[in-house]
Amino acid sequence: MTFDYIDTAKGGANRRNNVMRIADFHPDGGTDVYRTYLRFTEELKTYTTTNLNGRGKPSVAKYPGPGLADFVPLDFDSEENLALALEDVRRFVEHLDTLEVDRRSVRFYFSGMKGFAGEMPANLFGGFQPSTDITKRMRVLIERLTANLGLSTLDTAIYEPMRLWRVPNTRHGKSGLYKIPLTADEAMTLDIEEIRALAKMPRMIETMPEGEFGANFDLRQLWAATKGAEPAPTTGTTDPDAPITSGSRHPHLLSVAGAMRRQGCDEGEILDALRSVNARRCDPPKEDADLVTLAHDVVGRYQEEPQAYVIHDVKRTSSVGGEDDRLSGPVLVNMADVQREEVSWLWRWRIPFGKLTLLEGDPGLGKSWLTMALATSVTLGSHPGLRLPDDYSNSDPRSVLVMTAEDGLGDTVRPRLEDMGADLTRVQVLTAVINEQGRETFPSLARDLWQLESALSGGDYALIIIDPINAYLGGVDGHQDVDIRSVLGPLAKLAEKYGVAILCLRHITKGGRDKSIYRGLGSIGYTAAARSVLLVGVDPDDENLRVVVCHKHNLAPDSPGIAFEIQNGQFFWRGESSVTADAMLAPTSTEDRSVREEAADFLRELLADGPRRTEDVQREAKRIGISASTLKRARHDLNIRSERVGGLGAAGWWEMRLPYGLTKRTNVPNDGHESALAAVEATEPNSSAPPDPLSSSSLAAARFGESAMGSPALEAYASTPPRSAESRH
Repeated sequence: MTFDYIDTAKGGANRRNNVMRIADFHPDGGTDVYRTYLRFTEELKTYTTTNLNGRGKPSVAKYPGPGLADFVPLDFDSEENLALALEDVRRFVEHLDTLEVDRRSVRFYFSGMKGFAGEMPANLFGGFQPSTDITKRMRVLIERLTANLGLSTLDTAIYEPMRLWRVPNTRHGKSGLYKIPLTADEAMTLDIEEIRALAKMPRMIETMPEGEFGANFDLRQLWAATKGAEPAPTTGTTDPDAPITSGSRHPHLLSVAGAMRRQGCDEGEILDALRSVNARRCDPPKEDADLVTLAHDVVGRYQEEPQAYVIHDVKRTSSVGGEDDRLSGPVLVNMADVQREEVSWLWRWRIPFGKLTLLEGDPGLGKSWLTMALATSVTLGSHPGLRLPDDYSNSDPRSVLVMTAEDGLGDTVRPRLEDMGADLTRVQVLTAVINEQGRETFPSLARDLWQLESALSGGDYALIIIDPINAYLGGVDGHQDVDIRSVLGPLAKLAEKYGVAILCLRHITKGGRDKSIYRGLGSIGYTAAARSVLLVGVDPDDENLRVVVCHKHNLAPDSPGIAFEIQNGQFFWRGESSVTADAMLAPTSTEDRSVREEAADFLRELLADGPRRTEDVQREAKRIGISASTLKRARHDLNIRSERVGGLGAAGWWEMRLPYGLTKRTNVPNDGHESALAAVEATEPNSSAPPDPLSSSSLAAARFGESAMGSPALEAYASTPPRSAESRH
């Protein structure tokens, strides 16, 4: 069968039911020109000869035949605020970046009126087959792809077989502007007025040929998983006139105001828009005084930076030809205009205010305990008898904001704080954020930093604890330097703006080859962004003691380590320690791990979230001291495969991925003289992933023996009584 027929409309969507071959369709830059984004067989034309509407005219309505798609469409619409739709497009592009989708492969358009459109080529998903449920699968796909992005303007009602799609470079009848193509980079950088200016005439841009990119692993897996799946129930949030009820009004209005401010709107313009949305959609409407306060707060939050620099009068060339009237050039700061600032400390020489601090260490060694002790000190204030060790400052009680993805609030966080004597009324825990649709989602520092700022502006916070930082990256690759800096850079600016200390927890890599400063799991960008890096480890001379040492300090002199102990579920400070970071991480006689096992652990951790380019894996292994030969043997032990992605030559690359089911770490015997760590977990029977014989329990038993030993406990707490009468926090 040949899928070369479409339904078309010229002069408005209501003038449809003109089925023709694609080759016979000529938009000619007309006004309000549409076509179906699905292609059909000639059977569609035959169907319309007998399927008549209420006026006796041919109709494509309820056509039951299969369709075929060349792309997955995306529609971002906002009647109230075009800037809000553009903000959602940018979030989507950033998400594609985290999935390693080449942003040049996705086509974007300004609709000419109230929104933006996107087209994700079928090639990214491995291609499509004709079917009668293809649009239903597209909706499931997009719902899952954007589930945690909070895209309030994304319209999922477009996934219908006979949906019409406005043709590019045709004019919008109401605005007189054209639906024009935009590159992803243009969508990320141009403002609304620049885009409108481009849309005054048809526009051609160079697009990436589909032969230059292949299927993306994550997108291909997502598409495969949509087979037989049902879309989420319709919530009505895509209706631009749907009422916004209590509980959702403030998040929605805040999102509108924030998007407008980032587009350069002033307080009056924002207030007018808020009043319009409030009157039309909020049920019940908010008080006008609330709107005035909201507009004022948002403008204050996004104030322009003082112009303590010179902009040289240099013209630049516009992306569409000719000269741009705006000034551009280098931004220079004269040091005579910079005010000298003294560093203030939450914990002297260890945790500065207004900066990022990393707290690193192996799991189970007491990092979270230590953060609760610090939080306790903050909530009680620093005075004689209550000060942190090696700190002589005085301070009043202040508040702490906690983000924890690993510890339960009722069974872990509160008991620890309560037992240490913390003022619980001064501890807030950020468990979720409410998106523009009124739904709770897990916080992402890449997406929801403005939500964190909103929380900060409402309290006297001295400390933010993020435990662990990797859990809040929102899909950002923790091993890519540029990606990590894109998250931690804005987070550091937030710390500086509010003068709050931000303490981020991170695990460290296995093995003892590296200096301590290079042992943090993931990119070195974490360490570069932090002004102070602390390490928690076991005292080599006393396994019951933990020591926190500073192994990076840009702003302070060397400081001694501080020992602490966890006894019978209680926390005790144990005074100064001479232990160094490198000494704590050096291999001991009790550690019986081969470099091959460490390499296997490295691969398991690095590939846990999905496939990675082979060259990136090799580069990261080399950085932490794993040789190419050891890496190769570890790959063989774990049955890790490499596969070619993206085509031949320069268009493609090699990727490594874990076998399906390789998700649980277990100690297992090998061949009697060499032990290896393996992960054996059969693929779930209902999993959408294809079966992999390498992950079957029978093969695992044949290779590693009939039984598997469980992992040992991570730590054993000391049961001896306290060594001294020191006060505990």
